[in-house]
Amino acid sequence: MDISEIIRYYYIDGDKYFKTARESHNLDRARTQFKLIEDMEKVLPEMEKIVEDADKRRSTRF
Repeated sequence: MDISEIIRYYYIDGDKYFKTARESHNLDRARTQFKLIEDMEKVLPEMEKIVEDADKRRSTRF
């Protein structure tokens, strides 16, 4: 999910891109995605380290 999808959730009226089950459904989705980004940013250094370590292991095999 990227920021453009969040903007669609927030700004798109009705269900043009995403079916809605209730009023403010897309607003709730947007808030959830912003929270996910916030949580991911908190652990970004750890996630980068995991990817870096995996890349190093992969590089040594070939």
